Amino acid sequence: MFLELVYVGIGGFFGAVARAFSYKFIKIAFPETLFPYGTLFVNLSGCLIIGFLVYIIEKYGFLENQFRFFVITGFLGAFTTFSTFGYDNFKLIQNGNHIASFANISISIVAGVGLVFIGNILAKLIFS
Repeated sequence: MFLELVYVGIGGFFGAVARAFSYKFIKIAFPETLFPYGTLFVNLSGCLIIGFLVYIIEKYGFLENQFRFFVITGFLGAFTTFSTFGYDNFKLIQNGNHIASFANISISIVAGVGLVFIGNILAKLIFS
């Protein structure tokens, strides 16, 4: 149990750093926007990555426990962020940007699930 928590903690550290870096990059690319592109990017890329990795784990059992704790629970858990997603939409609605909030919610959910499928299909194409 202790070792599992260490894997999650280390993965979480790297995921949080990657998220902060991604936010900075997105902020440079879209400096004057009210739309939460940074949160959208990390959540959608996280969906693509998890779809890809789950296929590999299920097919090959690749470092199953350690890999899952480090990458999926730790890294992707810290990299993607549902609480920030909720807050971003709260702020959009509070500021009267209902259409932007609806678009963000819709894109995040539909594209997120779609990218899990795409990631899984990509892994199948590469590793089958």
